[in-house]
Amino acid sequence: MSFTAVEHIDVWALASSLRSKTALFNETPTLVLREEGRYAPFVKDWGPLARTLKMARDMAADREWELGNVYACRLEPGETLGWLPISPEWGETVLPIVTNPLVFTFAGRVSQHIEAGVLTLVDGTWPGCTVNWGKTPHYHLAIECRPALQQKEAAE
Repeated sequence: MSFTAVEHIDVWALASSLRSKTALFNETPTLVLREEGRYAPFVKDWGPLARTLKMARDMAADREWELGNVYACRLEPGETLGWLPISPEWGETVLPIVTNPLVFTFAGRVSQHIEAGVLTLVDGTWPGCTVNWGKTPHYHLAIECRPALQQKEAAE
């Protein structure tokens, strides 16, 4: 299966806070929120984002997943978030924050519109991308994850 809905996460407060944070996306449409286990300094000061990431961490822990890098992505109307390579080690979950019905995420040749707040595991065995054919911006979190067992095997 190319897309698996994992959990619904309330993103209303995070979506509401985006208006005051859009300047963060001025230089790049993709913000690095967490890399190599460390969060960007602005994350703790952005309360709704910190709470949403805590919900994602708790969900991952409940499923015995390890979180990897986390990104916040913005796609303006007509834009495409380029094809991402296959990662043999990490899977990716996508959590739309603000979307429109004409935003689609692809895993190979299969596509799906993912509703805001639906944390969805995307099949990482295919290259993937997200396109916005709508008239309004789209924001989502991209969260790398893998089973915690895989982490133990990689350390050995």
